[in-house]
Amino acid sequence: MVPVPLSLALGAVMLHQIPLALAFDNGQVRRPLMGFRSWDYVGIKVTGAEMNATIDALAEKREIPGELEPVSLADLGYRDVAIDDGWQPVNECHQVPGAIHRGFHRPDGSPIVDETRFPGGIEAMAHRAKKHNLSFSWYTNNCGCSESGYSDPKEIEAHYEGDVHAMINWGVRGLKVDGCSQFNNMTKVRTNVVVWVVVMQQYSSVPGSLCL
Repeated sequence: MVPVPLSLALGAVMLHQIPLALAFDNGQVRRPLMGFRSWDYVGIKVTGAEMNATIDALAEKREIPGELEPVSLADLGYRDVAIDDGWQPVNECHQVPGAIHRGFHRPDGSPIVDETRFPGGIEAMAHRAKKHNLSFSWYTNNCGCSESGYSDPKEIEAHYEGDVHAMINWGVRGLKVDGCSQFNNMTKVRTNVVVWVVVMQQYSSVPGSLCL
């Protein structure tokens, strides 16, 4: 897991005092996000093949009557591809190898992705989207095989931080937080997400999004 530079962590502390919307005030996120979210299509049975095909479909240029040149859905503003619940090993619900408390996070807080259904994990799909100048969004605090039973404050904090570190490492550009399981403390989510926002603004020009 790549550590967050001290300068960014300090910046995050300062940004914590600013409304979260201002952290995104870069001229890129000024209208509702448009694109694709897997839940409305396949629910928890999503696969990497379906996500990759969707990424390619949004970027594909097509002949459209009345247009002088081929255009893509991305050209029309549909530029975000979002994976919803189902990225974890749902077929081993509450029995995921290496996970703690019958969930899908390791003791260090890092999320466990089902790499059988998602070869290369979330990172591979995020990189594919980036090559097409699209953003890739992730979903945390899953409802399917929801996690609970954490009581150690250190483990709880590691869980929140682990998700944000994973997003940074994977190149994820958007996040949806649901109301399931015990990890819906929005103060903790906000504190850790601010670090992600700082890193996004420092190292990427692809627009990002946040859905809490």
